[in-house]
Formats: sequence, C-alpha cells, structure tokens
Amino acid sequence: MRVSMGSVLSNGGRPLRPPPKEKAAGISRIVASKKTSTVLLCTLFIFLISARSIANWLSTLPDLALRISSGAGPYSSCVNFTDPLKSRHESLSLLPHGEQYMLYSPHEGFSNQARELKNALQIALLLNRTLILPPVVDHGEVKHGRCLKPRYPTQRKLKERSWSAVRRHISQNRYVAIADIVDLRSLTPRLVRTIDLRVFLALWCGVDIAPVCAGPQCRSLASSLPPSWGSLATCRQRLFPAPGVRSCLVYDVEDDCPTTIWTNGESDFTREFMEHQLMQKLRNDPDMSNRTSLMHAESGHDRRIVRKDIVKTLGPGSEAGQRFLLSFGSLFSRMYKHMELHVNIRAALGDEVMESKLEAIKKGLPFTKEIMRSAKQFVKEEFANRPYFCAHVRLGDGAFVHVWDKIFRPLRKKLEQLSQKWHRKSKRLHIFLMTDLARESWNGTLLAEVDASDRFMIHTLDGHQYFLNDTAHQTTSSEHGLRLGFVPQIAGLEPLRPKDPVNSTSLASFVPDVRLYVEEVVCACASLGFQGTFRSTVTTNINEMRTARLCPV
Repeated sequence: MRVSMGSVLSNGGRPLRPPPKEKAAGISRIVASKKTSTVLLCTLFIFLISARSIANWLSTLPDLALRISSGAGPYSSCVNFTDPLKSRHESLSLLPHGEQYMLYSPHEGFSNQARELKNALQIALLLNRTLILPPVVDHGEVKHGRCLKPRYPTQRKLKERSWSAVRRHISQNRYVAIADIVDLRSLTPRLVRTIDLRVFLALWCGVDIAPVCAGPQCRSLASSLPPSWGSLATCRQRLFPAPGVRSCLVYDVEDDCPTTIWTNGESDFTREFMEHQLMQKLRNDPDMSNRTSLMHAESGHDRRIVRKDIVKTLGPGSEAGQRFLLSFGSLFSRMYKHMELHVNIRAALGDEVMESKLEAIKKGLPFTKEIMRSAKQFVKEEFANRPYFCAHVRLGDGAFVHVWDKIFRPLRKKLEQLSQKWHRKSKRLHIFLMTDLARESWNGTLLAEVDASDRFMIHTLDGHQYFLNDTAHQTTSSEHGLRLGFVPQIAGLEPLRPKDPVNSTSLASFVPDVRLYVEEVVCACASLGFQGTFRSTVTTNINEMRTARLCPV
C-alpha cells in the first residue's frame, strides 16, 4: 500500500491507516440499535397517547348515548322526542302531558323585574306556554347594563348571573317568589298559565325544595313529592345546555336588546316605517354619537336592530316551537325616543280579543293584598285623612348620581306651586318622601331646605321597622305563587285554592325588605299629586298604578 508524502506530513509524520472492518461493523450496529430504540420509544409514546384517547372516548359513550337519545347534535330531529329521564323518575310524570314552558332571567332592581314580568306574561300568552315565575333578586345583585350601551353583555352571561343569584337565594333560604309580591289573580290562570320555579325544579330536576318553603302549603307539597333525585348543579345542565349543543328539551333564545325588537304580527309597511323612525331618532340623538348607533360595529361585524315576529320565530311550526322549554335572557324593555326597545308587543289590527287580553297585562299590576293592606293602614294612621303629596327622589345609584340638579329642579317648582296654595290656607303641606339618600346626607340639598321649612312636613317610613317586618312575614307566608300556579295533584295533598286563608301563626324565618313596595302604594294614593325621577322605573311603576287607580284607600 502506497502512502503519499502529503498524507504522512498531515498526520504528524505517521502514515494514515484505514479502520479495521470489525470496527466499522460495530459502529453500524450501534447506529442501528439507536435507531431501533428511537422507533420503539416513539411507537410506545404514540400507543400510550392512543390508549388514553380511546379510554376517554369510551368514557364518553354513556353521555354520547344520552345526547343521541335526547336529540342533541347537529343532525338529529326533535319530532316525537321523549325525555329519556322520564321513565326513570316519577316526578317528571307529574307535569301535565304535552305542556310547554318558558323561563326568563330577572335582573337589576325590582321595578325592572316587574316590567320583565309583564313582558313575559304577554309572550307566554302569545306562545301558549306556561310561564315559570322566578324569585325576586336583590337590587344590583344581577347587573346587566343598558341596552344601547357598548359592551352590552350577552344573553348567556345574563342567564349565568341570574341562575347564580337564584342558587344563592335557595341555598341561603332567602327565596321570595315574585307572585308573592305582585298580585296576579286577575291574570292567572284565566289568561296565562303559571308555575312557581320551586315546583318546576322539584318536578323537572328532582331538587329538594323543603329548605326554601316559607309556608305550610309548600312544606306539605315538598313532603308529598317523590324522593329528590337531582341537585341545582345538575339542573343547571338541563336548563342551560352548553354552547353549541343542540337540545331537544331546551331552546336557548340568544336574541338580545341591541339586535332584536320582538313584535307581534305587524305589517311590512308598519315594520319598515318603525325601523326608519328608530334609525332617524338614534342618529339624531347627540348622546348616542361616537358611542353606539343603530348600525354599530362589534367584534368587527355590523349589527342591526331587527324586528322579529315572536309567534313566527318562536311559536308553533318553528324549531323553537318543538322544544319543551323556551329559555329567555332579559325581557326588559324601555322607551327610547318614543320607541319601545326589545319587547314591543301589540295585538294585530282588528283582533279585539287579544288586544283586551294584552291591555289587561300591560296596565299597572297591583301588589298583593298584604302589601296593599299595610300601605292603607300606614296612610290612615300617618295622615289621618289629610291630603298629601308624594315625591320620589332617586339620587344614590346608576345614572342619577351626577344629575341632582335636573332631579331637584322640577321638584322645587312643584313644591313652590303647592306651597303657595296651602300657605294661603295657613296649612302645612304634608309630603311623603321616598328616596335612597340617607337623611344624614341631605345637607346642602333641596331635601334639607324642605325639611327645615315650616311650610312643609316630610313623612317617611323611617321608624316603622316593626310595621314593615310584620308586613314581610305576612307576605312571605301567603304563598300566593303556589296558590295561583300549577301544583301536581298528589294523594294526601289538599288542593291549593287562591282564596284559602293565610295561616298567620306560621311565619317565615326570612324577612325580606318590603319597604319599596309599601312606598310605591303610598305614592299611588297621594291625592295632591306625585313628582318622580325622570327615567326611573320606580317612577314609571307608580305612574302606572296611579293611572290604573290601584290605590286601596
């Protein structure tokens, strides 16, 4: 073997020698074994991942089978669907066969909730569904914002907030049915069928309602029902399906105030005219400029307020019409520039029967007899048949904090007019005041001036806590919600009748705040007039009661 001189010099004077054949073969075997080990490790890793995926898939088979049987999925049909749990739980068979229900999410203060109740009653009447009556949530407990403001929350977020509040009221034993506050005897069951939420949860979800029963009738019902089989957590899954899951039991209504105005069978000409009028008013409103408008961008997409016929969209013959439960979010509506936003229900032209039914719901709803009787007693004892004026001054929250001058200006003008008349008669003007501003914060305001003047005498419910507590006990123990709504006929349970006397010896342990309700009735009876706060729903409720002459005095 010849070795070149350059090779010898590059190796420090030693000749280069090729590696032996045995060494080359060993290196090849090492490389091959490393490749084999890498392939085995990768294969093992893939196998483990696949095994875990298969295990997870197998664990979801029961839920998948239930979803397929319940009609959940993009390609399933809900025709002739039957709740798969009905064969396993007796309480489900206690609900009337073929009955359909609707639910909404209460929010904000009581006056907003009362307006939602009116809209819900109208929609239940049009859709021929049984309305599930919710409890009263605390003021500010479920906040939702104003309709035409940017970043208006979605209906799903509102439903989650509202359901969380309902769960708190149930778990903390603070449940007060809205039918225990608002008198619905003139409407249900004559016009609209209703059911208390507690009864619905007990029958459809198997929830034990005994802890939230304030009266003997509710406790008797809870003890007569079949054993509970569900919880509030599992009930939430039945009431509110996950996003993207199509359920044959619940239809999730996602239309909200910024996008939809619910109507009832208006003509195309009327619809186009109303849309055009709304567009012009929103564009001409300086407060709405640079913030929002009829056409505004959200997440890069234009949204337009669309008028929808609620019967055609959600009634018989529609996809929603097949569902057992219709789940709404907010049903609150308000006037904006002479337009009713979100819910604007009117009877079709010429339908006098439906028009009379809707008008019976739209007019001011009275409070229950316990609240009306207490307000009457207060007026009789406090004013002794003397005429009085009522003022509602809302200053402490919301959009009213920074507009005190606009609130006080019309009140000052009204008081000056009345005081001149009564001063000539050498009499003091009696004023019933309802306000959210504490008396120690009156300094420097019109309220302090009026309180210090010898021409006026201010009356409030301060110092009448015992009277209010007694009213609250009587209200929660009346069980009007159970007496008016559907209750299953069970052996051993006496049927509930609306005119049954209330057992005054069985008082509820929880004492709700009924001051606002009594104050509204007292203001509705003010013979010298009423001055409210502009854009306050409390003022709107009082004006509706005064217009409907719902004063018990």
